[in-house]
Amino acid sequence: MSLDQLPEPGPAREIGDGALLEPAAAGDGAAAVAAGDGAAAAETAAASEPDADASEPDAEAGALGDFLNGGPLPVPACPLEFVDVVLALPSPNPVVILRETDYPGRQLHIPVGMAEGQAIAYAARGIATPKPLTHELFVDALAALGASVDVVRITNVVGNAFWAEIVLSSPSGVSTLHCRPSDGICLALRSPMAVPITAAAHELEDAGIDTETGG
Repeated sequence: MSLDQLPEPGPAREIGDGALLEPAAAGDGAAAVAAGDGAAAAETAAASEPDADASEPDAEAGALGDFLNGGPLPVPACPLEFVDVVLALPSPNPVVILRETDYPGRQLHIPVGMAEGQAIAYAARGIATPKPLTHELFVDALAALGASVDVVRITNVVGNAFWAEIVLSSPSGVSTLHCRPSDGICLALRSPMAVPITAAAHELEDAGIDTETGG
């Protein structure tokens, strides 16, 4: 079933991306979604700024610097690519499919809400909306402030619940914010420049689906 013409969502229920499905709201044409974090309410991470006279480090270089200064060992990250968002009946929820770009090409299947799935489908296909939806507005606001999304990371998986974070660069420095995977993925797809999506290596070990063996 195409997500460009999705049916009305049913009764509210919590799913892996941490969304509660509700009936469509009138006014802006987008379904109303009450955001959650899957197992617990998402916390916003405190923004971190580099020294004023230091060049902006990338996320991996910053993590390595923390480790060399006595911090935790950086977590290896595996690059992913967006494959599709699909609705496999009789499941009422779309599933976002991300695939490991390197061998063995394992996949992550992330359940999302109906509204989130439709937003991601529009973003992946470059479909414009009559009025800017939330993710389009967020990307436009970042651009107006001279900021951009550097990377989207899938950081944790517990059962069917997924956690993520986005790394932002702005004139004031580099910040890391916790987010739902669907929001991070949609922002990456809506950004004018290509935004990498990664997953922690151990999460791919635990939750990755080997397309050759099916497990």
